[in-house]
Amino acid sequence: MGRIDHRANHCAVPRQDGAASSQRRPLPSPEDVFIAWLLWLPDGVDLPEAALQEIAKLDHRAALPPGAKRLRDLLLAVARGAGLKS
Repeated sequence: MGRIDHRANHCAVPRQDGAASSQRRPLPSPEDVFIAWLLWLPDGVDLPEAALQEIAKLDHRAALPPGAKRLRDLLLAVARGAGLKS
Protein backbone atom coordinates (compact mmCIF):
# COMPACT_ATOMS: atom_id res chain seq x y z
CA MET A 1 0.00 0.00 0.00
CA GLY A 2 1.29 3.45 -0.79
CA ARG A 3 1.85 6.18 1.74
CA ILE A 4 -1.14 7.92 3.19
CA ASP A 5 -0.80 11.62 2.48
CA HIS A 6 -3.11 13.55 4.78
CA ARG A 7 -2.80 16.54 2.48
CA ALA A 8 -4.64 14.48 -0.16
CA ASN A 9 -7.76 14.91 1.95
CA HIS A 10 -7.74 18.59 1.14
CA CYS A 11 -9.98 19.24 -1.83
CA ALA A 12 -11.48 22.16 -3.69
CA VAL A 13 -15.27 22.22 -3.68
CA PRO A 14 -17.14 24.55 -6.06
CA ARG A 15 -19.29 27.12 -4.29
CA GLN A 16 -22.65 28.21 -5.60
CA ASP A 17 -21.04 31.22 -7.30
CA GLY A 18 -18.68 28.88 -9.19
CA ALA A 19 -15.55 29.81 -7.25
CA ALA A 20 -13.64 27.05 -5.53
CA SER A 21 -13.69 26.93 -1.75
CA SER A 22 -11.37 24.83 0.31
CA GLN A 23 -12.74 22.15 2.63
CA ARG A 24 -11.23 19.23 4.49
CA ARG A 25 -12.78 15.81 4.28
CA PRO A 26 -12.47 13.61 7.34
CA LEU A 27 -9.81 10.92 7.16
CA PRO A 28 -11.05 7.38 6.59
CA SER A 29 -11.17 5.13 9.64
CA PRO A 30 -8.26 2.74 10.23
CA GLU A 31 -10.67 -0.13 9.52
CA ASP A 32 -11.64 1.40 6.15
CA VAL A 33 -7.96 1.83 5.24
CA PHE A 34 -7.28 -1.77 6.31
CA ILE A 35 -10.14 -3.12 4.17
CA ALA A 36 -8.99 -1.04 1.19
CA TRP A 37 -5.47 -2.43 1.65
CA LEU A 38 -6.79 -6.00 1.73
CA LEU A 39 -8.82 -5.43 -1.45
CA TRP A 40 -5.84 -3.80 -3.16
CA LEU A 41 -3.57 -6.81 -2.64
CA PRO A 42 -3.08 -9.10 -5.63
CA ASP A 43 -4.38 -12.66 -5.52
CA GLY A 44 -2.03 -15.16 -3.94
CA VAL A 45 0.02 -12.62 -1.98
CA ASP A 46 1.57 -13.72 1.30
CA LEU A 47 -0.68 -11.74 3.69
CA PRO A 48 1.61 -11.85 6.74
CA GLU A 49 4.59 -10.71 4.65
CA ALA A 50 2.58 -7.91 3.02
CA ALA A 51 1.39 -6.79 6.45
CA LEU A 52 4.97 -6.74 7.76
CA GLN A 53 5.98 -4.52 4.85
CA GLU A 54 3.23 -2.04 5.69
CA ILE A 55 4.16 -2.13 9.39
CA ALA A 56 7.75 -1.31 8.44
CA LYS A 57 6.52 1.74 6.51
CA LEU A 58 4.50 2.93 9.49
CA ASP A 59 7.40 2.30 11.86
CA HIS A 60 9.58 4.75 9.90
CA ARG A 61 7.43 7.60 11.19
CA ALA A 62 8.58 9.32 14.36
CA ALA A 63 5.16 9.42 16.01
CA LEU A 64 1.98 7.76 14.87
CA PRO A 65 -1.40 9.36 15.43
CA PRO A 66 -4.02 7.14 17.13
CA GLY A 67 -5.63 6.10 13.84
CA ALA A 68 -2.30 4.99 12.39
CA LYS A 69 -1.57 3.05 15.59
CA ARG A 70 -4.91 1.25 15.21
CA LEU A 71 -4.08 0.47 11.56
CA ARG A 72 -0.71 -0.89 12.67
CA ASP A 73 -2.47 -3.12 15.22
CA LEU A 74 -4.76 -4.50 12.49
CA LEU A 75 -1.78 -5.18 10.24
CA LEU A 76 0.08 -6.80 13.14
CA ALA A 77 -2.85 -9.18 13.67
CA VAL A 78 -2.52 -10.26 10.03
CA ALA A 79 1.26 -10.57 10.31
CA ARG A 80 0.84 -12.86 13.32
CA GLY A 81 -1.81 -14.90 11.52
CA ALA A 82 -4.61 -13.99 13.94
CA GLY A 83 -7.90 -15.24 12.57
CA LEU A 84 -6.36 -16.67 9.39
CA LYS A 85 -7.05 -20.22 8.34
CA SER A 86 -4.55 -22.16 6.26
